[in-house]
Amino acid sequence: MTVAAAIFSLLTGDTATAALVGDRVYPKVAPQSVVRPYVVYHKTTRRPQKTLDGFSLTRDLWQIDAWSNTYDEAEAIAAAIEAVLEGFRGDAGGISLASSLDNAFDDYEPDTTLHRQSLDFVIWDCGPAS
Repeated sequence: MTVAAAIFSLLTGDTATAALVGDRVYPKVAPQSVVRPYVVYHKTTRRPQKTLDGFSLTRDLWQIDAWSNTYDEAEAIAAAIEAVLEGFRGDAGGISLASSLDNAFDDYEPDTTLHRQSLDFVIWDCGPAS
C-alpha cells in the first residue's frame, strides 16, 4: 500500500469522517460533479531521509482539504480528519507511518461558493510494518 492509499483508508475507515463525507475522499482533485462535502488530499513535498545506520525513511508533507457549502461543516470535517491523523503512529495497510499536524488554515472560494479547511500533515513513511 502507498501512503496515499493509507490516507484514503484511514479517513474512509473512520466513523466520524465517514459520517460527514462518506467515501468522497479524492487524490489531487475531486470529480467535477462531486456531491458536497468532500475531501481532497495531495503530497506537496517529499524528503527522503537516511539514518546513520542506513535505514531509509521518507518525510512527506500532505495537504488535506475539507470542502463544504458551509464554514461550520468544513470545520467539523477538518476536526474529524485531525482526530484521525494527528499523532497517528502505526501500521496503515502494511506500512509503518507516523503523522503530525504541521499547519492549518481556512479559505473561501467565491467562484464555487465553497468553504475550505486546509490541513498540512507531516507523514513519515517508515517502510514495511513489522
